[in-house]
Amino acid sequence: MHSWAKNETGFVCEITAEEIPIVDAISTAHPGWVQGTANAADPWLIAHAAASGRTIVTEERRAGDNVQDQNQKIPNVATEQQVDTINFFALARAEGWRVLLQRVIILGPNVVPVEDPLTGARGVQDAATPGDQRWVPSCAMVR
Repeated sequence: MHSWAKNETGFVCEITAEEIPIVDAISTAHPGWVQGTANAADPWLIAHAAASGRTIVTEERRAGDNVQDQNQKIPNVATEQQVDTINFFALARAEGWRVLLQRVIILGPNVVPVEDPLTGARGVQDAATPGDQRWVPSCAMVR
């Protein structure tokens, strides 16, 4: 995964001079948060979001008050740096994404006719047993 990410153009952001003091402030406030490789990227993620005015999408939930440093969560530390966090579903709602379900009947072995309810595009999808009926999610970004 590491080599793949390093080879993807634009996937890994360069560190900026503005991010370094933010990471330093996080490290000073929570010296036990980064333990070896555990949480090693989190301060940099928060610093990048703070420096660029972005929101972090995370499934981590806020930890309670007075939590020990090694148990800190991104939402807690991000709030200290005035960085907003949301989860995936909040992102989908904010962006106006909708998941549409379509009913399909399996016609033959491993073949299901599929029609996109938004565009009307047709195609086939792998399936199981002929005659099965099921709902298939069709993810669409609709505004």
